[in-house]
Amino acid sequence: MFINQLTAGEKIHIRVEKGTNTMDFTTEVIQLTSEVDILSIQQHERKLHTKILPVKLITEQKSSVPGKAPAAISFPEGNIIYKISVVRDKTPYVWRRITIRRIDKTPFHILLSNEDAEPTERRANPRISLGVQGKARFIGVTGMLPVTVKNISGGGIGILLDANVNPGAVNPGSLIQDVTFHDEELDEDFKLSAFVIRVTRYTSGRVLYGCRLNSKTVEVSAYVNRKLYLKQERGEELS
Repeated sequence: MFINQLTAGEKIHIRVEKGTNTMDFTTEVIQLTSEVDILSIQQHERKLHTKILPVKLITEQKSSVPGKAPAAISFPEGNIIYKISVVRDKTPYVWRRITIRRIDKTPFHILLSNEDAEPTERRANPRISLGVQGKARFIGVTGMLPVTVKNISGGGIGILLDANVNPGAVNPGSLIQDVTFHDEELDEDFKLSAFVIRVTRYTSGRVLYGCRLNSKTVEVSAYVNRKLYLKQERGEELS
């Protein structure tokens, strides 16, 4: 898939690499409405013989001047590698060498690449191991209980309870509400609900609930694939 086949609204993860240093940004594809901007893109495509994709302007997180809008980020060329990844139909695509520019202070950046990206994960619902602490609300139990989110995919989640935590009667078909956890690496918070599909009891007394997600599967799929992409970049084994 070429970058100009992406459509307005699709989220894009950008990784910048210079030596051993990396930086990550998130933006999205935009639909140009100005005839001047459209003509400018077309002229650049003909001049540079490359495919071009306009994306939402990438800016600094905070303005260096109080009361002033954050400045647009510059993406210089030379000894710097830019990679982008996109999740489409629950499958991540990665373009490993692109160029990022801004045309005459337009309110957007453009991505340039003639690379034909291939999907990096062909399973419908790739899964990532987490092992992060969270909380969940079980039917019939007052308050939130501590849980460990063992793993997650676009369609399911594994919720692990310690032996000393009593969630009451939880069987296949039970609803677990308000499953919350925070991902420090991506600084993202999640609040999900899920139906129990299977129950695994360990000799240690711990219990694992394999669940089907009841909501936000698109957002979770995007999150999972971003985590998988980062693990690949670090050379870690995928789970």
